[in-house]
Amino acid sequence: MFHKGSLFAICACAAALFSAPSFANDYILYVRPQKKLGSEFSTYWKAVKKDSSISHKAITDYPPHCSLTGFFPANKSEKTYIKAVNDAIKSLGSARTITIDGLVQGNVTSRLDYVKLSSSYLLAVTKAFMNNASVPMSFLKDPKTFTYHITLRDHTFQKNADKKLKKIQRLEKKINLKAKASWSLFLYERDDNGDITPIKEFPL
Repeated sequence: MFHKGSLFAICACAAALFSAPSFANDYILYVRPQKKLGSEFSTYWKAVKKDSSISHKAITDYPPHCSLTGFFPANKSEKTYIKAVNDAIKSLGSARTITIDGLVQGNVTSRLDYVKLSSSYLLAVTKAFMNNASVPMSFLKDPKTFTYHITLRDHTFQKNADKKLKKIQRLEKKINLKAKASWSLFLYERDDNGDITPIKEFPL
C-alpha cells in the first residue's frame, strides 16, 4: 500500500515526464548587420533602452534585425533547422548582396520608423530554407507585401508625443548607414514566456 506522500511524488514525476516539451515553442529567421554597421545599430538600441521616456517593448526586447519569416511552429529538431539554413546558404553561392535604401521616419500618428533594405538574395535564401525545413510559405515575410526593413520604432507615444518623437528620431538619424557592414542570418527560438534566444549565427 502506498503512503499518500509517495503516491503524490510519483504522480508529480509522471506529469513532469509527459509534459516536458521536445522542442522550443517556435523559431524565427532574422538577418542582422554586423561589423561597424552592426555597432551603429547596437549603439542606437542601447540608447533607446537606457531612456525610459522613449523605450518600448517592440525595440528593447529584440536586437536590431530584419525578420525574414514570422515565428513558425517548432515541429522539427534544432539540428534540422540549422542544417536547413546551412544548406540554403550553400545552394545559392556567393552572390549575397544586401542594399540599404535609407531611413524612413513617420510622424506622431504613425507607429513605424525603419531602415529600408532590398535584397533578392534574402528572399531566395529564405525560401530555400523554408523548403528545406518544410516550413509553410504562409510564414514568409514577403518584401512585395512590405519591404525588408530594420525597425527603429514600432510605437505611438501617447504623452508629450512631439517631444518624444523628436528625441527618438534624433537618435535614428545618428546611425551611420554608410558604415562598413557584413551580415549574418540568425535562427532564434521563443519559449513559453515569449523570450527569444539565438540558436546559431550564419555569417554571409
